[in-house]
Amino acid sequence: MANPGYLVGSCAFYVKVKFESLNLEWTHDGYGSGGPGDCDTMDAYYAIHVDERGSATAGSYLYQTRTFYGGGIYRPLSCGSYSSLHLFDKVNPALVSGVQTTGNRPFSEILLFGELERLDQPLIILVGADFLDYDPSSDHDWIAKYGTEYVVDDFQSAID
Repeated sequence: MANPGYLVGSCAFYVKVKFESLNLEWTHDGYGSGGPGDCDTMDAYYAIHVDERGSATAGSYLYQTRTFYGGGIYRPLSCGSYSSLHLFDKVNPALVSGVQTTGNRPFSEILLFGELERLDQPLIILVGADFLDYDPSSDHDWIAKYGTEYVVDDFQSAID
């Protein structure tokens, strides 16, 4: 009897991640630590990324990143709530690099795809976003840095 965890050949899979919003409770640009109540305007550039880290996969599209702004053009960003429509999807394509979209897919969505070699090994997906402030005379400051790892025990758990 065959082991149900193994596949004969491989099984294609894809993961779609959509970045939806960013809420900055406060922003501080300058010396000192800053704190709640500060609402400085930052010269932002940023990136979103998705990474499949499970050992059950194979393929060349398991790490995808997309960057926004930079190269002398930055987005003014201060405290408040921002939707993916304004942070990612309505950005001039000339200011976006990395993974490009397919068809009408917005820049806020990233697809990973690969092949599963086993059904009984975990899928591990790391989702992250990095927002930085450009400073011409000093090191660039972090505005926000997020990372979350999602783990499912096996393929069936991932689709349930």
